[in-house]
Amino acid sequence: MLITRIWHGVTAAHHADSYLQYLQQSGITDYKNTPGNRGVQVLRRVEAEVCHFWTVTR
Repeated sequence: MLITRIWHGVTAAHHADSYLQYLQQSGITDYKNTPGNRGVQVLRRVEAEVCHFWTVTR
């Protein structure tokens, strides 16, 4: 059985690159080091003044 989790975050569009860097240095590293983890993806979409991030773990 495979469990997929989707986490959602929002930030101001002008902070999107900093937020992605934060995700990569904290959560993404932790997810990758979790026993049994089969992968991590970060998706992002800018809508006007905000940027949505989805972190997908398997």
